[in-house]
Amino acid sequence: ADLLSRLARVAFDLGRYDVARAYSEKLLALVDEEHIYYCDAHILLGHLAYATDTADQALEHYEKVLAAPGPTEEQREVVLAAIAGLRARFQ
Repeated sequence: ADLLSRLARVAFDLGRYDVARAYSEKLLALVDEEHIYYCDAHILLGHLAYATDTADQALEHYEKVLAAPGPTEEQREVVLAAIAGLRARFQ
């Protein structure tokens, strides 16, 4: 799981959104919602959706993080900032 999370992040940073999405989706297939990487994968998928102007999909992924049983404080802050950015950008 750790390797998939890292590979997804690197692919995202390199602009390889298709690869980042594939790694994130594989990661979600391996972990349950209580796993730390569950939130990481949904944050990255939210960022991918945001980057490709699909605000509704981004919001869905961010909401899954907030609804998960154990996001870290940092993950919550990232998601809340991303949601604020979505609102500012698309309203």
